[in-house]
Amino acid sequence: MGYHPGYPHSKKDRPKLSLELKRQVEDQLYKHAPNTTNLQVSEPVYMSVSLNNANLKVLHPNLIPSVEKEAYTKLKEFLNPLTGGYEGKGWDFGRMPCISDFYNLLEKIRNVDHVKDISVTLKTDTGQEYVLTPEKKVSTQISPYSIVYNGVHRIDVETYTEEG
Repeated sequence: MGYHPGYPHSKKDRPKLSLELKRQVEDQLYKHAPNTTNLQVSEPVYMSVSLNNANLKVLHPNLIPSVEKEAYTKLKEFLNPLTGGYEGKGWDFGRMPCISDFYNLLEKIRNVDHVKDISVTLKTDTGQEYVLTPEKKVSTQISPYSIVYNGVHRIDVETYTEEG
């Protein structure tokens, strides 16, 4: 997405709302709200998304560096709050990725034979932390003002053997 006045744009992992954009949003909301409405536009609650111990299997040891680099690149692109997500148009507030999204994303990387053992940690700036595994989904209510951003990932790329 190119630059467009009135839309947020930033290369930062956690973009900040500019005063100009904040005023534009408030002005638009006040135009459509009853006169007695009191509004305050604020920053989102950022939720870091980190993969823990994701294990990618490749068929040859020479493929490990390129697969590892591409995995980190794909994760950073996918978890960008403004340009990531499923369609590359950014993330909706309150929408969190699922474990299956990460299997799908990483298994599409060229030369990856298969992916094992993904767990995901979701963590807010306020310290709330949720760990997701294929067996465990988020059991608590995520704030509707939350938006994801790229966390710190631990990815192991290994040569595939018959044992795993």
